[in-house]
Amino acid sequence: MNKEDIVKKPRERGLSRRNAVRIFNQIFDEMAAALSRGEAVEFPFGSLKRVHHTRKEQRGRFLGEMRCIYTKPLAVTLEVNSEGEKLLQKRTARRQDLLAALRRRRPAPASNSRRSQP
Repeated sequence: MNKEDIVKKPRERGLSRRNAVRIFNQIFDEMAAALSRGEAVEFPFGSLKRVHHTRKEQRGRFLGEMRCIYTKPLAVTLEVNSEGEKLLQKRTARRQDLLAALRRRRPAPASNSRRSQP
């Protein structure tokens, strides 16, 4: 699912694309602000939380010179609850079913008929 898929839903109910995109952007801006304040963002399938990592020093080339590069100290993680696990399992099963169907439809590789027969 991407941004366009999410924006289509309000458009089906008569909202203009411009307003649907504005609503989408406002929601994600509020989520980003909440995460930057250290709050968790709850969904029916789990939550997003900000996690603090210790900064590890890494050596790397930057502008042709060796420099100390530090990893980002903050990251966002998704904690999935039991409802989210069920959704992920359904999606994985559906994807595996589609791949199996495509493999069944794929024609067998043709033998090389251009080879000269002895």
